[in-house]
Amino acid sequence: MSQQGSNRPSWLTTGSISLLLSALSSAVTAGAIYGQLKSDLSTASEKNGELKKTNEQLTGYINDWRAENNTLRSQLNATQLRVQTLEHDRCEPLRLKVDSLSTSLDIAAELNASTARLNVLRDLGGEYQESLRACYNAKS
Repeated sequence: MSQQGSNRPSWLTTGSISLLLSALSSAVTAGAIYGQLKSDLSTASEKNGELKKTNEQLTGYINDWRAENNTLRSQLNATQLRVQTLEHDRCEPLRLKVDSLSTSLDIAAELNASTARLNVLRDLGGEYQESLRACYNAKS
């Protein structure tokens, strides 16, 4: 019986071997997990680099768009100002004609022009004033 007992490993040897195998298994598992994490980190770094490039490209597009938008906005403002000027110019000749007829009427009255002549000037002035009002109303 004593020979059988000597062939069996002791509980201390069994515990030590079990602990050693457990530590080796944990080390192998940790190594595999570390390798996987390192691979994942490398992949994430590559993807991050690609996203940074895409972001820089999109930022460039946005800046180009903003610059073009500002240019177009400036052109629009200049065009709107020109349209307003043209609308004013369209009514200006009528205003000058009304002023001229008013002056002519005043001079004719001072020179004792005929009633027929004064009536013609009044009627003509009234027609131009009506056209001038219509011109200003059309701008509104």
